[in-house]
Order: sequence, then structure tokens, then C-alpha cells
Amino acid sequence: MGAAQISFDMFEGHHGRPYLEILAGLVGMVVFAVFWSAAIAVDGHWVFGVNTLSDLGADRPGRLWFNSGVIIAGAMLVIYSFGLHHVLGKGQLSSGGCLLLFLSALALIGIGIFPETSGIAHTYFSWGFFFLAMIGLLVLTRPILRSVAFGQVAKAMTIIIPLGSIAILLVVMSIPFAEAIAVILLMIWGAVTSINLLMSVRLGIARGT
Repeated sequence: MGAAQISFDMFEGHHGRPYLEILAGLVGMVVFAVFWSAAIAVDGHWVFGVNTLSDLGADRPGRLWFNSGVIIAGAMLVIYSFGLHHVLGKGQLSSGGCLLLFLSALALIGIGIFPETSGIAHTYFSWGFFFLAMIGLLVLTRPILRSVAFGQVAKAMTIIIPLGSIAILLVVMSIPFAEAIAVILLMIWGAVTSINLLMSVRLGIARGT
């Protein structure tokens, strides 16, 4: 039995369960973290809290890394939004929240396709991603809190991240700093919830609808 066979075996018994869709969320977070780090290293002059993330995607040395990472992460989050919806069910709040996350993921792809040098289009996609993601998490708060598939850490983070990100922006009044913190928090949320749900699917707690 080779490595490929072992990989397929782990998905046996998961028919009708959103395993691969949820796994995409984790992949997206890891890819973006790696590509963002690579872009910073190649750029050499990007400063956390001083430059916006979008600066990395402009006419700078690390733009290929950053824009590629954003597009890949956005595509993975599009898939993840479907997996999340399968777990949470078809209620109005869960459907609405997952739709907002889906739209925020499309906006994230748009950020990579239309970098900072594209002008106003980039601005729309950037603000769209931030607000859609934050509102989406707020809308999903109740469905996630009521779901047995989510652990206490994932539930707490779903509440803290949107409120914390908005509070940081209001307190420090620095878009570059607040943006970076918000993105890091969203990455942590995506990774934590993905791992949490993968374990729940594996244990048969999350079966999808």
C-alpha cells in the first residue's frame, strides 16, 4: 500500500461530509502565511504597521508572491465557505453568513487580480473583503455557538475577531496596523475552525446537510 492509497483511505466513510471543502480552508491559510512571508522577505523594505499589505502587491519585488498568495487563499476560502455551510445547515443566519464569507473570498481574489497599482478597483476589493468578512463572522456567531461541531476556542474566536479588529481600528486609528492585525486574526480563525471541523468530521460529529 503506497502513500496515495493511505491518503485516499482517510476519506473513506466521509461520503456526504464536507471534508475536502473544510481542508481547503486550512490549505488557504497556510498558503497565504507562506506567500506573505516570502513577499516580505523578497521585498526587504516592507514594515509591519507602517505599510499596508497591499503595498506588497504593488510595483515591488515581492508582488508575485503576495498577489499569488492572495488569489490562492481566496479560491480556497470560496471552497471553505461551502464546507462551512454544509456543517452549519440551511438556516437564514448560517446561509447569510456563509454567503458573506463567500463574497469576501471573491473580494480577496480581486485584491490579487487588481493590485494596488490598479487604482480604485483595488480599493473597492480591499474594503469589500474586510467588511464582508467581519460582518459575515458576526452573522455566523449564533449558528456557530449553537453548533456541536465547533469547540470552545473556535466559538470564542468567532466573537472576538470581528469585534477586536474593529476596536483596534478605532483605538489606534492606523489602517496599516489594524489591517495587518485583522488579517492575522482571520488567518488564525480560519486555521482553528478548519482543524476543529476536520476533527469533528473525522469523529462523525459534523456530517453536513
